Amino acid sequence: MPLVRAYALRRARLEPYDGGAPIIPPDPDTGQGGGGGTPGTGTGLLVGAAIDPPNLTAYQEANSTMGPWTCRRGFDSGGFASGGFTASRSGVDVGRWASVWSGKPDPIQMASGALDSAARTFLAGIPDSHTAFVSIWHEADVKIKQGSAPYTASQYKAAWRKFFTLVREAQATKPNLYGCLIFGSYSYISPKPGATLDELWPGNGADGRPYVDCVAYDGYSFTGSETGEYMWGTGRQFADDHGVAWGIAEAGLTTDVTSGAAGAAWMQTQADYAATHGAGPHSSAAFLCWFGSTVGGVLQTPQYYAETRTRSGLIAQQYYTPYTSYRL
Repeated sequence: MPLVRAYALRRARLEPYDGGAPIIPPDPDTGQGGGGGTPGTGTGLLVGAAIDPPNLTAYQEANSTMGPWTCRRGFDSGGFASGGFTASRSGVDVGRWASVWSGKPDPIQMASGALDSAARTFLAGIPDSHTAFVSIWHEADVKIKQGSAPYTASQYKAAWRKFFTLVREAQATKPNLYGCLIFGSYSYISPKPGATLDELWPGNGADGRPYVDCVAYDGYSFTGSETGEYMWGTGRQFADDHGVAWGIAEAGLTTDVTSGAAGAAWMQTQADYAATHGAGPHSSAAFLCWFGSTVGGVLQTPQYYAETRTRSGLIAQQYYTPYTSYRL
């Protein structure tokens, strides 16, 4: 006998009692859902966030008022969780949202092959049907520029090539698994020699294919008026020039943005840009994740202002793409 899933109808969406992304019923006039492109054809924008505290309950509560989100940003401060993917910060995503995960395995050991077994176990724990973007050492450019990275640019690239080789191996049975570099947007807005996009690009394998499926960026507003082209244009073009998709792994407001209305307008501008500017195989950005944390001294986005909370829900509905049928 099939299981019956219980939903509650709230704000024109069906929200499952057991968590996960709500369903937006078809519009009675058009027969269409919440937008976001045609699922499964390399189109559509996954929209989500990172939330503090980084647990399931907090994310479900935020999702119920600022979603419906279809992906979730997860961080592990160390390397590959000893219990595999299910024990990582992104393990709770399965059956609920797509994952945008990053961790910090030792790059020297990663490049040497010493972490091959741990990485294979971690990747094997991702269900074959689960959509997951995985990265190691996000914002490597920032860490190299600041001198806080335990690696050089060449060591980072060697670690990434080894990691992505294992991702490519796992993709044989996991078609929804993607290797995603994540850099800060200031790698191109304010580049510094030694940590530019060109200097951190891992190149192509012997088969001519890039050691990357997607390049994503973290970016923050200081004025509330930055355009999408200013924030992401150069990074998107870099991805397109290399034949890969692009995404936004963190987008948020700094404390310099003191107006909720300005913050909401900025969010809409970034979402519209992401949804209408593609790269590589994808006709839009692959995903857009707000940064709902105060780490780094920024404002929790979208939670901080009432206007940004409301705007988040509207954007999530406007560009809703079911993660279960999403393909890069």
